[in-house]
Amino acid sequence: MWKKCALFFFLFISTASLFGDDSDIFSFAKSISAKVVWDSRTGSGQLSTARYVYTFIPGIPWVVSDRGDKIGDSAIYFKDGMVMIPDSLAKAISSYQRASVKKDDSGHRVAAIFLDPGHGGKDPGAIGTHKRNGRTFKVMEKSAVLEVGKRLRTQLSTAYPDKKILMSRTGDTYPTLDERVKMANRVKLGPNETILFVSIHANASLNARANGFEVWYLPQEYRRTVVDSSSIGSKNKNLFSAVNTIAEEELSMESELLAKSVMNGMNEKIGKDIPCRGIKQESWFVVRNAKMPSILIEIGFVTNPKEGDLLSNAAYLQKISDGIYNGIKDFVYTFEHSEKK
Repeated sequence: MWKKCALFFFLFISTASLFGDDSDIFSFAKSISAKVVWDSRTGSGQLSTARYVYTFIPGIPWVVSDRGDKIGDSAIYFKDGMVMIPDSLAKAISSYQRASVKKDDSGHRVAAIFLDPGHGGKDPGAIGTHKRNGRTFKVMEKSAVLEVGKRLRTQLSTAYPDKKILMSRTGDTYPTLDERVKMANRVKLGPNETILFVSIHANASLNARANGFEVWYLPQEYRRTVVDSSSIGSKNKNLFSAVNTIAEEELSMESELLAKSVMNGMNEKIGKDIPCRGIKQESWFVVRNAKMPSILIEIGFVTNPKEGDLLSNAAYLQKISDGIYNGIKDFVYTFEHSEKK
């Protein structure tokens, strides 16, 4: 993550506290099993632990965790060529670490899952027209993805009674793209909690032979603002940029892992029926504007005769839901347990 930093400091340095009760940054970092990273370009530094990354700028009277929490009320400073951390700030960071361990073994949990069946109402999405037993029938994207979303909500609600399982629509209505992401971004979360955004769509092509399912996430090079500047409590642009970069890189990584997990889950359930087209990157509106781990799933091509027939079959839609459910479940388990010590 920190390859972009101009200068790296590691903890294989042992120095004693030289100035009263204050400690040099390396000694303190060692006490909390952290690594110190310095970015000379922005004049900011990070204390990186297995659980959190704390961003600081010398002279700013606090540090900010990668969860956006402002910690302490005193500033890291330079003295005689050393970077020093005040005793009160060191205690505040240590208390923050201990509180997160006591509250939850992993420190983080998925508190909500937001399901977004695409299109709806006046917008049917993609439409496939096919024949079965001599009769013409249509497959509408909005109907197939809504059915998958409702089945998936039932499964997730049963598995996670302690989590909020939300939907952008539960009937034949049309929330705008902006309304969908605003619904998800407005969900209230507690400390160390996150929400997942899963948008469900079906594909279409002028080539009737195009087939398969795929999962999309936001390109890693796409730059966006995911941190509320007011939560930082400072107008310092470098501090805000550093905190936002950390949060953005985490969301990008988590989105990719969620995409891979869902792709694997779907492949196990429907990979024998239709081909897996893999995971792909694109800056879809809902994916780039949802400030959380987010993916967009294309469950198949309504314009393909075989897949159009499958997507009009309730049992097959349940198989799709099972695959997505298994992928989300695997991701949630990894997210909530990977940092256990």
